[in-house]
Amino acid sequence: MAVDWDNSPEGIAAWLKWYDSLEPLIFTAGEREAWTQDQEARMEWEFAHADEREEKLRRLWA
Repeated sequence: MAVDWDNSPEGIAAWLKWYDSLEPLIFTAGEREAWTQDQEARMEWEFAHADEREEKLRRLWA
């Protein structure tokens, strides 16, 4: 999907104005813990399935 960006000075200024209007993403302690646990679970899944993905890639490129 191609996106046409407005690279004119006005377009850039509009994007910067929008960007500056964004609120910072602040996690509560519980949200941060849930996010960390989710990341750890995803990493464990990635390691557990690494051999499967390696074999699929090997078959694709064989």
